[in-house]
Amino acid sequence: MIYSANSNDATNVNTDSKELTICRKTDGTPRTTYHSTEEANVSVLLAKQYGQKLFSYKCRICEGIHIRPIGTPAPPKACTQCKKNGYESVSDATFVAKRRYRKDGISLAVYPCPCSDEYHLTKG
Repeated sequence: MIYSANSNDATNVNTDSKELTICRKTDGTPRTTYHSTEEANVSVLLAKQYGQKLFSYKCRICEGIHIRPIGTPAPPKACTQCKKNGYESVSDATFVAKRRYRKDGISLAVYPCPCSDEYHLTKG
């Protein structure tokens, strides 16, 4: 449900302005794609009223606008050269490596991609 950018309540609802996308959350469910940053930010403001800290961002995979919790990494994007999942920053890759260790006990190391400015994970 999208709330009108002109209102902080549910009086103006437009359900046609968002859609499901090819991008997936860590639990496998599809991410919601917003057609503009303004639309996504309305959802961010609504979530803030319920104590959630979210922000909107432009997806590197589908070029759509998504929202995610503050402090979580951007979804990986396959490197065009080596075809491995690439993370935008060392901190994003490290976050994912730590989460994987806590969840599955798998130790991963972060290393820079030799053909781009991104970072990859390898079993270490």
